[in-house]
Amino acid sequence: MNRYVLFGILTLALVIFAGAPANATTCITFTNFCDQIQFENAAGANLVGLWDTFCDGQLNSVLGRDTGSTFSAGTEPPTGGLSALFVFSNSSDTFDLDVTDGSSLIPVQDDSPWTSAPGPCAFAVGAEPGKRPSTSQDR
Repeated sequence: MNRYVLFGILTLALVIFAGAPANATTCITFTNFCDQIQFENAAGANLVGLWDTFCDGQLNSVLGRDTGSTFSAGTEPPTGGLSALFVFSNSSDTFDLDVTDGSSLIPVQDDSPWTSAPGPCAFAVGAEPGKRPSTSQDR
């Protein structure tokens, strides 16, 4: 349990110092993957969102922070599961994805392209069947 507390503190620090879309609701689509994240601006630079992790319409909550040049988002771990941390670059339109079990950080995707569109995502319906989820470690 202590490792989740430590990871939670580290994730919160990264989210606070890292960043996101300027629209009220924005859909992020990963160019090389089937999953999407929908962000909404909350108070100040804070973001809340939903991630269709496996392109099946089952959504996970994400929390994030916008710094202008980058924005980041993280998930809380399900019981016994993994947490994800995304860092998106606005200048290169690429993202990095790392996951953790609370004891180590595992890089999953580096410099992967993404696009954004105003409005909500069409979860599951918008998924591309020939593409794998971004959590796939095959690079």
